[in-house]
Amino acid sequence: MNYEQFGDEIVRLVGGKENVSSLEHCVTRLRFTLKDKTKADTDELKRVKGVLGIVDTKQYQVVLGGEVVPAFNAIKAKYSFGNGSNPEGTNLNKAQKSGSGVNAKDIWESVLDYLSGTMVQIIPLFIGCGLINCLLAVSRILFDVDIASSTYLVMNSIANVPFYFLPVLVGFAAARKLKCNPFLGATLGLFLLHPSFIGMIGMENTVFFGIPFPAVSYSSTVFPVLFGAVILSKLEPFVHKVLPKIVKTIFGPFLCILIMCPLMLFVVGPAGYYIGQYLAKGILSLQNLPMGLGCGALSALQPILVLFGAHTVLAPPMIEAIGTHGFDALIRPAFIMASFGHFGASLAVTLKCKNKDIKGIAAGATVTSFLGTNEPSIYALEVPLVRPFIAALAGAFVGGMVSSLTGARAYSMGKNGVFGWLVFEDTIVMIILASAISAAVAFALTWMLGFDEKKLAK
Repeated sequence: MNYEQFGDEIVRLVGGKENVSSLEHCVTRLRFTLKDKTKADTDELKRVKGVLGIVDTKQYQVVLGGEVVPAFNAIKAKYSFGNGSNPEGTNLNKAQKSGSGVNAKDIWESVLDYLSGTMVQIIPLFIGCGLINCLLAVSRILFDVDIASSTYLVMNSIANVPFYFLPVLVGFAAARKLKCNPFLGATLGLFLLHPSFIGMIGMENTVFFGIPFPAVSYSSTVFPVLFGAVILSKLEPFVHKVLPKIVKTIFGPFLCILIMCPLMLFVVGPAGYYIGQYLAKGILSLQNLPMGLGCGALSALQPILVLFGAHTVLAPPMIEAIGTHGFDALIRPAFIMASFGHFGASLAVTLKCKNKDIKGIAAGATVTSFLGTNEPSIYALEVPLVRPFIAALAGAFVGGMVSSLTGARAYSMGKNGVFGWLVFEDTIVMIILASAISAAVAFALTWMLGFDEKKLAK
């Protein structure tokens, strides 16, 4: 593929360079912040070879699958979109422009955009360190490595760094997403992890200027700093606005820290801590449903969340579950079951379809799903054909039930697909069994239900 021409075509069809405020990417999508979404030609974009689909939320997301990184690099090498700030009144849909105001959908899309834009920055770090955890597990099982050795302890420290310093990483990423000082955002997390503060955990009568505050452990938490960064993004511009220009550099950060740290101590930190705890417990309580129905339902729901760009809302409770309990027996298994449901459905289409072009698309989607990237299968194959998508959901549901019933547990973050098996350590046999069943059910249903190849004609 000529990525320069590919990038030019995408930029042209989203309304041109002048219509783009900022561009970022995640694992499979270009994420545009557009000044006016009505200028984007969605129908024409969907017909561009290499574009798998469009997700239009607060950000305008162009789904490219494995082509996303070279396409992003080609676009950024040729185009400059400024600092990403939006002029007043931009990025609004027609209803907002007509004066109907902000509604629940706008708020929900803003929340999703904030969570997604923050978490996609740090999830690759968790995956990388999760693979180090896998290496440590293999070394213990196969080579009986001494876990008290200094080498093992150093490697274990590297593997667990993201969990311990999670508030710092989230603070930096969230502030960067909200266009405020990322180092101030990181400071919010550093304050909650300072040894002096940690030393007060469990103490009675912890007070600040005579006012009591709860001293709880914020390690491995997400929500306290997520909330704090939102407040910081409003506070910092206000402080810089009221301060004389000559003292902004010195007293701006000083006032932000002086105001934000007590807020984190008394209000934002405890509120975020308990909200995160209850949210994680609420989602993880699905594990208590009989017959593994909770994991089955979440496995089937995951591809639907992907269609709406909402799957990243599950990342914070997944991280908190691993950080708090040491494992995740619900969300990570559900993501892997979804991958193998797509794998089974795509494989059936590959073997059954007669059109050579469609067979090629399906074969590529089969490989990418097996490796853990599902968007090519979802957008290019299953959704247009309908029945394979239903079969993939059914396969994921059954696989999720099996995963829960057999006790599969992920001990760290990891990829979807086959490489995701590695983080299950002593329960790897269970997750492989569940994955095989998920793929088999999706394959069988796709084969039996059939599909109309004509629906893939563009």
